[in-house]
Amino acid sequence: MKSPGKIDPEYIKAFGRRLKEARQTLKMQQNDFAAKMELTGGYISEIEYGKSKPGFAFVIKVATIFKINPNWLFFGTGSMFFEKGIPGDDENLLTGLDESVIEMLKYIKKSPMFKHYVMGSALKFLHENRDTLLKDIEAAIGETLPGKD
Repeated sequence: MKSPGKIDPEYIKAFGRRLKEARQTLKMQQNDFAAKMELTGGYISEIEYGKSKPGFAFVIKVATIFKINPNWLFFGTGSMFFEKGIPGDDENLLTGLDESVIEMLKYIKKSPMFKHYVMGSALKFLHENRDTLLKDIEAAIGETLPGKD
């Protein structure tokens, strides 16, 4: 039986290739890209070549600092960059969340091991249920998402 946090290595490599493509589109070297996120060029190289799995915090930093669309990074769909910044980054994202979700977020913040387990499981779930989730999102917002296959 596969571990719930186990992600197909090809999926990780594809994420890395897209990260490299976005970095090169920005005309940045690995070290410069890494420095803006307070990381090392070696770590960026490991991600780009599929040797290291980035965590959720990495994806948030990439989206926030470089305006790279996580949907494009994960799935290769939609535009590479956000045109107007990250949707909702000027709002309090915790507003309206169930108390149990907020409690879980506290555990994620305090425990790297728990965070990596949750993120690995979430990525696997997103990957395996992509089409159903896109339909749910489209139904919730009342429009078709761009870049759907």
